[in-house]
Amino acid sequence: MGVPKSDPIWVVFPQHKVDRVKSFIQAIIERKRTEKHHQDDDDNEDCRWTIGKLGEAAFEHHFNLNFVDWSVDNSLKMAEPDLNPIGLNVGIKTVLLEHRNHLVHKVVRRPEVLITAFSETSYLILGFIPSQTLRDHQNIDNVLNAKIRAAGFKTALDTKAYGYVVPFQSIDELRVLAAEDEAVERQRKSA
Repeated sequence: MGVPKSDPIWVVFPQHKVDRVKSFIQAIIERKRTEKHHQDDDDNEDCRWTIGKLGEAAFEHHFNLNFVDWSVDNSLKMAEPDLNPIGLNVGIKTVLLEHRNHLVHKVVRRPEVLITAFSETSYLILGFIPSQTLRDHQNIDNVLNAKIRAAGFKTALDTKAYGYVVPFQSIDELRVLAAEDEAVERQRKSA
């Protein structure tokens, strides 16, 4: 990958921003309860939405960006990459430290930025994980929730995947990684 070797990024997220996210999550959950795939997979939805949105907001805070979508709408209308508003076809996956493995879609549509939440205010941006690594390192046995396993559209990363995560220090470095991934994906699809 074409970025200098670096370390993951620690982010301390202000409590007042945590509170904003938590109040927003209540509105999301009320809306999502009407959608079939949320009814099929409703375990710990409050926690999952909160951690996911907090990870996005911590990333936004650290890099001084403005991309988090605060609208509440049908999931089908919102199936865009988290970083699409800043021109990147890249998602963000956040997991609580004690859950260990990031959940990902079985059908990989884009690369991801992986974040681990140590608390509501403490995050580690691990780095960028390429699309092919997401495809190559899935392990359904690492999905702790039986409903998610049964639903069949998500899986978890295996531990080997984390060896392929590329830390980055700036959005420009992330853009380079995303462009490299896009080129590899184009080549893969044309082969």
